[in-house]
Order: sequence, then structure tokens, then C-alpha cells
Amino acid sequence: MRPVLIVGGGPAGLTLARGLRQAGLSCMVLDEHARHSRPDRGLGLWNRSQEALRRLGAWQALRMLTHRIPPAAYRDRQGHWLSRCSEGATNSLRVATVLESKLLDALADGMDEGTLRFGAKVTAVREAADRVVVALDDGNEVHGSLVVGADGPHSLVRRCIFGESTRAVDTGLVSFSGILPHRAITKVDEFHGTRAKLRPESLAFETLSGGQRFALVPLRESAFWFATMSADSPAALQALDKDVADATVERQGVGPQTLARLRQAYAGWHDPIPAVLHAAACAEAEAQMGSHNERDGGPHRHQDLDIAQGMVRCQRIVTVPPLSRWHTRRCVLVGDAAHGMPINLAQGAAAAIEGSFLLGRQLAMNLLDCPDEASQAGAICQALASYERAHKPRIDQCRTITSFTALLARPANPVSESVRNSMRFVPRAINERIFDAFLEWSLGERPRSTARLYTAAFGDDEVESFGYR
Repeated sequence: MRPVLIVGGGPAGLTLARGLRQAGLSCMVLDEHARHSRPDRGLGLWNRSQEALRRLGAWQALRMLTHRIPPAAYRDRQGHWLSRCSEGATNSLRVATVLESKLLDALADGMDEGTLRFGAKVTAVREAADRVVVALDDGNEVHGSLVVGADGPHSLVRRCIFGESTRAVDTGLVSFSGILPHRAITKVDEFHGTRAKLRPESLAFETLSGGQRFALVPLRESAFWFATMSADSPAALQALDKDVADATVERQGVGPQTLARLRQAYAGWHDPIPAVLHAAACAEAEAQMGSHNERDGGPHRHQDLDIAQGMVRCQRIVTVPPLSRWHTRRCVLVGDAAHGMPINLAQGAAAAIEGSFLLGRQLAMNLLDCPDEASQAGAICQALASYERAHKPRIDQCRTITSFTALLARPANPVSESVRNSMRFVPRAINERIFDAFLEWSLGERPRSTARLYTAAFGDDEVESFGYR
């Protein structure tokens, strides 16, 4: 059997590759980036993705690198809680946060060089009756039994197979983000009027005001922050300059003028947001100096994080239009290539891992006993249909809740914002119950019919450990 060709070496692609290799199926990952060249970010791993990583043998290496936090909660710019999950053992440990670089290393561990091909840029995908052909920018072609588009929201595979009408849609928003060591995050004494250091886990929040958002996500030894605002805001225009109209643009390192405008945009917001942005400006300045020293042959290591992590990242926020289907006979989409959504719920990586793990299991269950190519073609079609049937309802529910939370963040005038902020006066027990219900719906844990679609795809012997029976 020809190998399964996986385009994209992010969480979705490497999860699938690990699953296929574990099952004894041949595969090849084609990623246009050099290894370890991706800008790092913080990710949230929810229940199903954690279970998938356990079954793939990657969780043992990751466990000591993750940090447990409750689901995100919302505040207004004064710091008042608007809505949050109920307090309990389940929610307090529900999300495991981790750096993407650590996750990718754990997934790639043990794979041979023939499986992972970094620096291999795909330029075209062609589907034939008995194979798929992937063209590379060096003029070579790779043939496989199936191609999997795991190449993110700007997926070339999706556009080759389903047409240019599926191109990612610009939301009109820009995201700034960065990673800071705990040492920098916890130095907020002067902002809080107390000499007591705050625990990093107590700083998890998401704040909404004036059409802008700011969030802080604690990690094991650092914290990931992000801020979103309109693409025509002064900070965004400064960062993206003439390329602001290009939704594929991403900047690593935005410069002091942009950071000054970013800090101005969040002036007057509750603590510790000013301290975080001040620390981010300092970290980027140190990283920029380190980068210059490195080029000049001088010392460049930062005491808390490497040069790339010190840089502030800026990118346009895009979504993938809802697709009526994710697969053809020999092509299928996973992760953001299939269902890229805004970063409102912090479920993108987890959903990608869930879907890729499910796809790998379906391919293994259907292909391992196929005696010839004719039967393999039918088995592939059956596996792809089972994957989509089990995973798509959960994603559709997540997309609905994501759209709702985007509406919560949208009010940009005092009247509409005061209406939105009135949710903090809802009795706490009711507020928390509503939050929990929305969260479970977005994760596909409710209704039971959606949960059973996913677990039933694994067979009765595997359903119980997912906890949704």
C-alpha cells in the first residue's frame, strides 16, 4: 500500500502520523517549515485530546510539561467577573496548557527521518483513481494512497480539492501574542497595592471591552498572552504596515512603536494587563538585542526564554468557511484546514488532536486487513466517512458557541457594552450553570447523541475511558 501523505506538521498532522505509525500503516509528513522554526504559542488540551495523547504514548513525556487550569472566564475592563465555570474538581483540572513546541516534540518522538520531511513545500495536489499525487516546489512528486490536508486555515490542499471558494475568510481582526516567564508575570505588586506575589494560576482570565479582548493563559514555566483588536486600529496598522490587507501575513517581532500603541490601546484596563504588556515590551527589546548579538557573533541567550519566544507575534485572524464535507475519495481535511475558527474558545489544537486521532483509528480499523488495492479504495472511503460523521457534529456545535462568544466581545460603544456587562449581576449559581452548559455543548459532551457519535467510532471496548457513555 502506498503511504498516507500528510501535508502539515502541526498538532493535527503529527497526531495522525503517530497514530498511523502505531497501527503499522506507512505515512509521510510534508511540512514547508524547517523543524523548530514555528513561532511558539500556548495551547489548551481538553479531555478528549488528553486521552488521545495517552493512547498514542505521548502523554507520559508531556505530563510534567503541562499546567492545569480551569476553563477561561470572562471579565470586564475593570476586572469584574462577567461569567465563569462552576468551582469543582472536574473544572479545576479540566484544561492542561502546554507550549506547542513541547507538544510537537512529544508527538514526533520516535519517528524516523523518512516519516517527517521538513522544508518540503507542497505546490499542488492531484487526485487520480488509484492514487494521489503531491507536487513539491523542488520539482519532485510524491505518490500516496491518500492525502490529508493538515496545513492550517490557509490550506493549499483544501483549495486544490474543494476550490478557491474555500479560501480562508478574514475576520477583520488582528491578534498580538507572546510568551513571558512567570518571573515577569508575577511582578505586579505595585499594580495590586500588595507585597504578596500572585500565584501564576490565579492570573488566568479573558477580558472584553470596546471590541477588544485580552487573555492570559498560565503555562508550566511561563504564560501565554494574546490581545485582539480591529485590523484598522493604530497598533495593527503599525505592525502590519502595507501588508495589512494580506490575511496570510504573520509577523514575529513588531517593534517598539507598535508595542507603545498596543499598550496605549489597553491603558486603563484592569491589573495585571498593563504589567503584562510592559513585560512583553521589555522581553521583545531583549530578544531584539539578542538577535543582533547572535548575528554579530556575541552572546545572545536570554535567562528565561529563547530569542524567538521573546518576540511578540502579530497575525490576522481568519476563519475557514463551513464546508458541506471534509473528504473526497482520496483526500481529507483535519484540524484548522477543515474547521479553522477564531481563538475565542481555545479549542483549536484540542479539536485537531481529537479529529486526527479519530481519523487514524478509522484508517487503521478499515485498512489493516485489506488484501488488495481494490478493497483499499473502498476501505479508505469508509474510514473517511466514519471520521467525518463522528467528528463534524462536535465541530458544528463548537462553531456555534464560538460565534456567540464573538458577539460577546464585539460591543464597541458604552450602551451595548453595559448591556453585555449586566451578565455579572446574574446570580452566581445560575451564571455558572449557564457557562458549564455552553462549555459542554462546545466540547461535544452534550447532548449525549453528539458524544456517542464520537465514542461509538472506537468500538465498545474503548468507549468507557472517554467518560461520555
